[in-house]
Amino acid sequence: MIAWIKAVHIAALSVWCAGLLVLPAIYYRRRHLHGNELHDLHRFARVVFINITSPAAFVTVIAGIALIFLRDVFTVWMALKLVAVGALVIVHLRMGHVILSLYDPGGGYARWRQVT
Repeated sequence: MIAWIKAVHIAALSVWCAGLLVLPAIYYRRRHLHGNELHDLHRFARVVFINITSPAAFVTVIAGIALIFLRDVFTVWMALKLVAVGALVIVHLRMGHVILSLYDPGGGYARWRQVT
């Protein structure tokens, strides 16, 4: 059972991180689009964030918590991993805020923020 939860945890973490890495590229594409293409990109960014990245984050955290209690792993390195998860959560929240404000009239995404 622990192996399955660990596999789910790793798969969900991979999807979560991939979503966080692809969103800045989607945001950057905004500057070249207008009209319906811009609305389609906004819809796509929201689908990636809400339907893919956010559920993956939730599954990652729940599976991680389950692993902590199943394995009884309360050590220093676990505290460091939890700090890393906290950083991912902060980045995740920032990406959600950017989606809300980027597609407003006059909204933009700086070139230096592009990850890809």
